[in-house]
Amino acid sequence: MLTIVNSAPAIGLGPFMFRTEGFHYAAIEVAARRMGVPAGHPAIRILFDTWAVVMGVACRGLGAADGPPVEPDVLCRRIESVYDVFTRLWKS
Repeated sequence: MLTIVNSAPAIGLGPFMFRTEGFHYAAIEVAARRMGVPAGHPAIRILFDTWAVVMGVACRGLGAADGPPVEPDVLCRRIESVYDVFTRLWKS
């Protein structure tokens, strides 16, 4: 899937974006319960939109002809790197 997403710029962050319908709703309910808020609370939207951006940036270029391979260790390093940058935004 990452190879397809990264080879089609028009798709962008679409595969990672917040959705309330279908099988995605179960994840929303679990997150809401863990956060102690209703599923429609703005914090849920912020959480999932933030996740979409982190994953979109981390996965950009993976599997593309001129990009790194889609391998677990590569993906983990990229997610950790993007998350580190993200968390520094409010620590500085």
